[in-house]
Amino acid sequence: MHPILAHRRRLTLYLWAWLPVGFLLAVLAVVSGPGAVPGAAGEGLGWWLALALTVPPTVAYGLLNLSSWYLCRTLPLGSLRPGEENPSVLRLGLAHFLAAGLSTFMWLVLGVLWARLLALLPWPSGLAAAPETFAALFPLFVAAGVLLYLLAAAVHYLLMAFEASRAAEARALESRVLAREAELRALRAQINPHFLFNSLNSISARIGSNPPAARHMCISLADFFRGSLQAGAREAVTLGEELALAERYLEIEEARYGERLRLRREVDPDALQLTVPPLILQPLVENAVGHGIAHLLEGGEIRLTVEQRPEAVVIAVHNPRDPDAPPSRGAGIGQNNVRNRLERRYGDGAWLAVSATVDAYRAEVHIPREGVSR
Repeated sequence: MHPILAHRRRLTLYLWAWLPVGFLLAVLAVVSGPGAVPGAAGEGLGWWLALALTVPPTVAYGLLNLSSWYLCRTLPLGSLRPGEENPSVLRLGLAHFLAAGLSTFMWLVLGVLWARLLALLPWPSGLAAAPETFAALFPLFVAAGVLLYLLAAAVHYLLMAFEASRAAEARALESRVLAREAELRALRAQINPHFLFNSLNSISARIGSNPPAARHMCISLADFFRGSLQAGAREAVTLGEELALAERYLEIEEARYGERLRLRREVDPDALQLTVPPLILQPLVENAVGHGIAHLLEGGEIRLTVEQRPEAVVIAVHNPRDPDAPPSRGAGIGQNNVRNRLERRYGDGAWLAVSATVDAYRAEVHIPREGVSR
């Protein structure tokens, strides 16, 4: 649709912009010669007649020149459509000058009709000379008509460039959003094989020594994967759902480690309804088990904490560690996944902080308060 007609505010501003042009034409009509406008020598009526003959037709001419947009769209400048064949300068100039001549002719016809209408008005009496006065102003209207049309065409080319720039920015933004969503989906999909790898290791360790326990773990694993797949398909889950899924995983691992694995929760109840990215806590819990509890003969306690701070919500996983344990295969995959997902969703507003002491390890997810909602 026409970029000016599509917006009422733009159309209003456009028509108001033509009023000064009409006043300027009135001034030129008055000063062009003492005989051009009767009464211009100071009787006052000449100014009213000049304004009556120029301002309304000029505003109408502004409406008429809105049609130049269609020619501008048919013959765009090269910068507006990269890669397409651009019209030659001669073709472009000839087309617009012909259109300017046609528009000026229509303006003159409109002006003649308007002058005759003014002559029919009973008051003021000086308007009876409107047709003759307008005929004397033909050269002024012809020159102004061509220039004003070309100015209107230039304005339309600027609007087309502005609209093209906005469309390009919108396409670029949409591409970035789609790319980020694709990366997030890929990162979420990366977690599920990681779940399966660690869980199958847990089951395989029980098959020979305790088949019923291994069978129970398979059933629990099916329930766990059903919940994880449902959560992974969503854009956000409540913190309560995320904690429940992590605890379900720990229940499966408890069948493997028994009393060596203990869990303690320190969660602000008011934070359970906050929304967070799905499966953001799960890789950290897996690391706490696989790289912490698994290397300790006496096991240890995993502590899950959720704290609401003025600027952020902090979700932490704390676990004991053996400083002499050899590096585990695949170490860092879960943490990198969490970091990448936080960065693509929140930018610099969220991060994963890890700290290690001689016998403990702590991973903290910081999510800005504006990034979580109820």
